Amino acid sequence: MAEPSARASARPNRRKAAQGSVLYGTRQNVLLEALTALLELHRFEDKARVAAESARIIGQLARIEERRAELGAVGRNDLRQAASRQAGALAQQHALESQRMDALARFTRYFGFTPQAGWLPQLNVPEQWMPASEDSALQASEAVSPELQEMQQQIEKARAEVDRSKSQRFPTLAAVVAHTRDPSGVLYAEGTRYGVELSWNFGNGFELRDRILKAINELQAQEAQQETVRRQVRETASAAWGRTQSGRQRESQLADAVREARAAFEGRRRLLEVGRGSLAQVLDAQLDMQRLLLDEADAIYDQRINELRLARTTGRLLPQDPPDQWLNALFSTQKPIPAGGGTPDPSPGTVPGMAPGQAPSRTRPDPMDAAVATLSASAMPQRIQLRLEQQLRPVSDAFQTTAARQQW
Repeated sequence: MAEPSARASARPNRRKAAQGSVLYGTRQNVLLEALTALLELHRFEDKARVAAESARIIGQLARIEERRAELGAVGRNDLRQAASRQAGALAQQHALESQRMDALARFTRYFGFTPQAGWLPQLNVPEQWMPASEDSALQASEAVSPELQEMQQQIEKARAEVDRSKSQRFPTLAAVVAHTRDPSGVLYAEGTRYGVELSWNFGNGFELRDRILKAINELQAQEAQQETVRRQVRETASAAWGRTQSGRQRESQLADAVREARAAFEGRRRLLEVGRGSLAQVLDAQLDMQRLLLDEADAIYDQRINELRLARTTGRLLPQDPPDQWLNALFSTQKPIPAGGGTPDPSPGTVPGMAPGQAPSRTRPDPMDAAVATLSASAMPQRIQLRLEQQLRPVSDAFQTTAARQQW
């Protein structure tokens, strides 16, 4: 008699564990999508900035070439080419601005506020979140996979059904205690009776056999599905590991390519200044550098997204019981900008935006602006975490953080 009650008490526990597994997987996916939206916003902001700088530099070169054409020193073919390149760079800038607005809309949908330009900090996945090898990544992904945990619960449920069906082949033995209250003494029999009941249903043999076979088939189907899910999890982890390794090589190679393209652009520009080069050569060098800068921006942010996906697959992005300020590690360690990760620096002795024909450069912030940016970056992890908690916490936990949000 105790076995059915034990099975009945185990059902809510299995149901609760399954719901917790589904909720945990959903929280990880929402966090991954939110951080991906942040990286996409950074991507298109940087690419739009590169296109704007390129259009500005081409405009400066075109104005110099126009003066030389008016003096009769050169023809107007290179000037027409410069105008075409500038129009193309401006069109590319507008296209990237449109993509940036789409990324901004996704960011606002996840975090609930619209950031100012250049206010968001850079996101970098800590090295300790990354697995040491592909084997460790596969093992970690299997250990923390919500899909495998859910399948294991389904297998346990199917195995319990098989055991229950098989147990019905044997007779049922039950102890019976009966007590009759007879204060007047009318009955001659004893008021309390003890007995043993033995029941064995001989008439449902074929039905019982079919029920057992059905339970066994269900168990085998669940085990086969678990193996399929395990292969999918391992495939996802292996692909994420491979993309991370190849993305790191791609980022390094493009940084070297941008460095060489920058040197070539500076050399062509200096030759043009001394009258030993042509504007077409400078424009070609600038176009190569711009293309590599855009490719490098894609490589950098693709690598960050791949690292986030690998961390999510191995369970490091959001552990089951994360410590306080867990997400601060994504923003506390800022990696240096690669050598090719920005626009070229100006030549010595020149001022950005003043000397014609100079290479594009990152605008150096004012000390006051740098202080404000530092304060904003230090406060950003807490703000992002509060916004994420609002969407990732269960409904029952939402009321616990209401006072903290109102104070914030």
